[in-house]
Amino acid sequence: MKQLLMIFFVSYSLTANCQLGWEDFYSEQDFRTILRNARSSKERIYALGLLGNKRPSDSIMREIYAIVDTSDDNELRASALWWNAIFNQNDTMGIIKLLKFADQTQLTPFRIAARLLFADYFLHDDLQRSLYYAKSADSLLSRISKDKDSLRIEVCRRIAHAYVHKGESVNVARYLLPIRNYAERAEDEHIRMQAVEVLADIYAEGDRRRGIPWHKILHANFKNRNLAQKYAGQTYNLAVNYSQLYVRDSLPDYKAQAIHYFNELDKLIDSLQVYNWFIYWVLNGKFDIGLLTAEDLINLVDNNYNSHYHFSASQSRNLKLKVYYATGQFDSLKAYIQKIPKSEYYDIWLKDYYLKKGDFVKAIKTLHPLRKYYESQHSKSRLQSVYNDLVKAYAGEGNYKLAYEYKLKSLRIKDTLDKLESKEEIAALEMQNEMELQRATFDDEQAKTSLKNRMRLYVFIAGSIVLFIVALILWVGNQRKQKDKLRLQEAYNYLKSTQQQLIQSEKMASLGELTAGIAHEIQNPLNFVNNFSDLNKELLFELNEEIKKGNYNTAQVLANDLIDNENKVSHHGKRAEAIVKGMLQHSRTGSAQKEPTDINDLADEYLRLAYHGLRAKEKSFNAKIETDFDSSIEKINVVPQDIGRVLLNLINNAFYAVGEKQKQNIHGYEPKIKLITKKAGNKIEITVTDNGIGISQKILGKIFQPFFTTKPTGQGTGLGLSLSYDIVKAHGGEVQLKSKEGEGSEFIIQLPVV
Repeated sequence: MKQLLMIFFVSYSLTANCQLGWEDFYSEQDFRTILRNARSSKERIYALGLLGNKRPSDSIMREIYAIVDTSDDNELRASALWWNAIFNQNDTMGIIKLLKFADQTQLTPFRIAARLLFADYFLHDDLQRSLYYAKSADSLLSRISKDKDSLRIEVCRRIAHAYVHKGESVNVARYLLPIRNYAERAEDEHIRMQAVEVLADIYAEGDRRRGIPWHKILHANFKNRNLAQKYAGQTYNLAVNYSQLYVRDSLPDYKAQAIHYFNELDKLIDSLQVYNWFIYWVLNGKFDIGLLTAEDLINLVDNNYNSHYHFSASQSRNLKLKVYYATGQFDSLKAYIQKIPKSEYYDIWLKDYYLKKGDFVKAIKTLHPLRKYYESQHSKSRLQSVYNDLVKAYAGEGNYKLAYEYKLKSLRIKDTLDKLESKEEIAALEMQNEMELQRATFDDEQAKTSLKNRMRLYVFIAGSIVLFIVALILWVGNQRKQKDKLRLQEAYNYLKSTQQQLIQSEKMASLGELTAGIAHEIQNPLNFVNNFSDLNKELLFELNEEIKKGNYNTAQVLANDLIDNENKVSHHGKRAEAIVKGMLQHSRTGSAQKEPTDINDLADEYLRLAYHGLRAKEKSFNAKIETDFDSSIEKINVVPQDIGRVLLNLINNAFYAVGEKQKQNIHGYEPKIKLITKKAGNKIEITVTDNGIGISQKILGKIFQPFFTTKPTGQGTGLGLSLSYDIVKAHGGEVQLKSKEGEGSEFIIQLPVV
């Protein structure tokens, strides 16, 4: 499990803008070396995951699943699902599969991991859902003990990150404070560095100046431990952060620091021989602080960085835009802006172009859509930048009144941001003070606990002696329990046998319900057989007479009539045979096989059997029966006698409900039963509706429980609906019930088409 958690914490983290992870300074060959040295299945999956994260491909996942298929270890399968979710971050299906499997197998670390993946997925589109999943992960922390600190840091990271985007500084402070405590006080160096890395990333997104001290701690730590790739990653982060701070504040010290770290980074890149997307950001930073001239940057873009790294089309375009803007090459700048797809990014470059050129009217037209967009997004920092640009544009146009208004708006936002930062610091201090008080209380409790521990030791020694005596007594008692266990097993076997007998009794009871209906149904084909048999006798006599007379043409006609009648005798005989066969299958005690079945025919057959069976017992009973069968339904694989038993049970219950209501002599009441079949997507629905007495809401939740019945004693076993529910579930379906007391009930059976 520890190896697995390392995968989770190291390989997948939130990165802000151009923040870099240590794995970007490893080559593909480095990860293949890790794979060759892997010994256990967990180590191989870890190495394949790192390799796939470097170069995602279907073959990597196939290798991971091949390892999983050779083992029954649920942790291995969960780790495979986790990597699949990482490789397909834009598709929630991978996360959903991991979440379902982790919840099903109760693997708490993976349950937390899946929820944190969802928190990341929704971070930029749905902050409320992101917070929901992050806090759901937080609620699971109490269920684990191993590696809890690492998980706690990652959970707090996601919650704090969501609050950063919401602009709720007090809540940001509340969840960053535990991470700061880990960073400053944790004894385990891995935990301490993990916390520092989280603080560096989160602070860098909100204010790079506040993130730099944490980056420097990581930088020094990785250098002292000779971790070249991680050291290079932090050198890169410091160089880029200082260059962007210099662009913002123009402080000479920021420029000097950026130059120092860029020079150090050049040496590390050459020694590691790893070239990745970070080269693009390195060139951006170097140009911003003057380490590269416009001519140098254009030359690198046109001829590529080196033989190992080639710029993408968007990277080349963006770098040239930067150069043309800085050097005032307006024609080239506008030409490259037109190559940008229409987006927020396009509007930003276009307004910069108009401001740089001095075309303030067009700049204002471009800035106002951006202003409205940032106002709708509540993005205060970006809105402040747009307000400042509007100040320049209106001042350049000579409209000093509007320039003054937008200057005031810009100052209000700056004041708001400063207050939020102050609130965050105050909240952090208050929470720190509270934790110090808790720690002091904890130290006092520790002293008391030490004294209690000594007393417990003495009690333990005395207790051990007593325990030996008790163990001896228990051993004797255990011998007796073994005998009791045998008797209990016999009682259990007897109970199971009784249960099977009850189920069979219910089946035979439903068969009894069918008997009268079957007698009615079988009478029709038997009448046909008898009638056609008598008719055939007469035809044979006539045929014999015509042959004697030599009227062979008439004899031929009579012979054809005989053949037709025999076909009808055969047809009705087979119909009677089918009814008897269905009755035998219904009473069978073993499990039957599924077979293609016409649901409409099955429903119609059992409706008629149930109705005629009830009419045979109660001559006065009558009800209006409506059917609406969907003719587009094809045959589906079911056990016909089992589904028939379900239909029989629901239809009999419907007849019972309308019969009971009819006994109330309600004026104008007409008993009505409706049987409907329809295809709904990849399911077939069978609905049995009645306008009978209905079911009380108080007992609606108990209706499918074994031995629960609403009928008077002696009229129901309480097993009918329970067995029906189990049969439908065994077919992969669902049973739904809608009922209102006094108005009627509706049972809906849903069966899968496949």
